[in-house]
Amino acid sequence: DGSLGYSQYSRSRMHGGGSRQSTKKSFRLYGETDPNKNFKYDFFENSELNKFKRILAKSGGHRPDCFPRDDLGNLITDGLDIDQQHFRHVILFVNGEYWGIYSIKERMDKYFFQNEYGIDDDDITVLDQEYDVQDGHAADSLQMDMLEDFIVFNDMNEPANYEYVRERMDIDNYIDYMAAEIFLSNEDWVYSNVVMWRRTGAYDDSDIPGHDGRFRWATYDLDGAFGGSCAEAYYTVNTLEAATVETGTFSSYSRFFRGLLESDEFKAAWINRMCDLTNSWFEPVVTKGHINGIYANLAPEIMENVDRWRYPSLATNLADRDLETPSLAKWLEIQDKLNTFAERRPRKIKEHIILKWGYSDTSEITVDVNDPAMGMVQVNTILLNEELPGVNSSVYPWTGSYMNDVSLPLIAVPLPGYRFVEWME
Repeated sequence: DGSLGYSQYSRSRMHGGGSRQSTKKSFRLYGETDPNKNFKYDFFENSELNKFKRILAKSGGHRPDCFPRDDLGNLITDGLDIDQQHFRHVILFVNGEYWGIYSIKERMDKYFFQNEYGIDDDDITVLDQEYDVQDGHAADSLQMDMLEDFIVFNDMNEPANYEYVRERMDIDNYIDYMAAEIFLSNEDWVYSNVVMWRRTGAYDDSDIPGHDGRFRWATYDLDGAFGGSCAEAYYTVNTLEAATVETGTFSSYSRFFRGLLESDEFKAAWINRMCDLTNSWFEPVVTKGHINGIYANLAPEIMENVDRWRYPSLATNLADRDLETPSLAKWLEIQDKLNTFAERRPRKIKEHIILKWGYSDTSEITVDVNDPAMGMVQVNTILLNEELPGVNSSVYPWTGSYMNDVSLPLIAVPLPGYRFVEWME
């Protein structure tokens, strides 16, 4: 309505790697500027947090037409067991000049995890893909190196060895993290844009996730998602192969995942969880809803942004782009390609799993209950109820696609006052 929502002096600097070469820069804003210690404002509608030390104004990536892939990745994976940033779209003005549509996000550093988990920032270690310390304690970098070596050089089918690993990393979080990055086909990843963290000190198996000292992973910087090209969306890219590559320059970044996949328990859990997600969070009607929803929300403002930055563009070189009349043609073309990605990626992911491990195919299972008022069914990790993404209004009968030759747990969940009697075909 034009009224001032919040005002504060702050330090700022440019943020990012590839985006520094772009005309449309990203910025990092510091709340700890005297006399302030934080930004104190409800930036994010889907978060109760209202105090932040550092905030990013993200342009979208190394090119302006990467926008809004990072935000779409956040929406698609929201609700998984992954730490991720919140975002909010804003119109940015720099010294009074229109600077276009930006995404406000938290910076993913130790203060982010402090804010999310209520842990003292001195007790948090954040590492990158090299296990280099971004914040915190060098001892935790050594712990991660030692954990990887333990996984690679020991039999992961030995229960005691797998339990040793489980005590030191959050297996469920890592499974969701690897499923998300591979499904989204993040091509600027494995060798880059990896964030892991832990509460430093002794492991405490009795404490809650995040506080227990286990390593956890967070999705970050998804500008390279949907196949890696800002101007396209490639649903066929075999990101599973890239994440398990055994030779070449990037093979060192896949050792951890490859080592865990030597465990039959972990491999089955990861494959089944990926199938769970393609039947729910990653189901086409759900992902297309996110894509088209974000495009609809941006529709009133996007033309002015395109006019300002001349991206997205149908031109393929700077000379032609300089002569091009700005339009929404490429913006809408990319929307169509993202929708094609959403429609076809789930099946392609399963083809990649079949190709890697030689499974025969997938099969559809249909689950029904005699009376939904009496109980529900849990298929592996997903409870079939009205809260599950992608279900229809009646929930049952429910149909999902799973990998042949991989055992799939089914659990009957009776409601209070009822008991499970038997399965029927």
